[in-house]
Amino acid sequence: MLADLPARAALFTHHFETGFLVGYERYVEGARPDVDWAHLAFSAGPGYAERIAAALPELGPVIDAYRKRKDVAIQLARLNHSRPVRVEPDAVTTPEVRRTLGPAGDLWAPAASTSPLPMRPLPSWAIAEAAQDRQVRGYLAWRNYIDASWACELVSSNERKRVSQNLKNWSRAMNDFGRFRKRVHASNSLPKQSVR
Repeated sequence: MLADLPARAALFTHHFETGFLVGYERYVEGARPDVDWAHLAFSAGPGYAERIAAALPELGPVIDAYRKRKDVAIQLARLNHSRPVRVEPDAVTTPEVRRTLGPAGDLWAPAASTSPLPMRPLPSWAIAEAAQDRQVRGYLAWRNYIDASWACELVSSNERKRVSQNLKNWSRAMNDFGRFRKRVHASNSLPKQSVR
């Protein structure tokens, strides 16, 4: 996720798994120190908004607006004037805010600054990891569902085509999971050779 962000981006995540992944990439691997990041799902937690506002003053107004559920779109647009803003879609963002955002690759951004970037098909390593881990499959399915639900609110037929293509890619990946499981199951059911 971090690798595809524009320089100096402000990233806002929602899903807990994304939060932990970005946290690991940032704080353990040292990835993308130019990107400022806040996890919106933590905004109501004790002291989180204050710590973010102190450490990353530009992000403070967005976190405060999100916590109060007021003027979120305005604050995202203001921040987007000084640096590129990217938002992970979620199920709790109000329709009024969603309608002010547009797709920007695998994330969303204030619509005034987006030119729809096509979503890439899942890379083979992600398909392999998802085939082995139910939680990874669940996360990928959830992200696709949320992206589709946000895009369905857009009036652009291009956006609906983009989401339709992404869902077709996901369906192909699910078929790959099924074929992978069958191969693993078949190889596990073969008689084991004894070692002498």
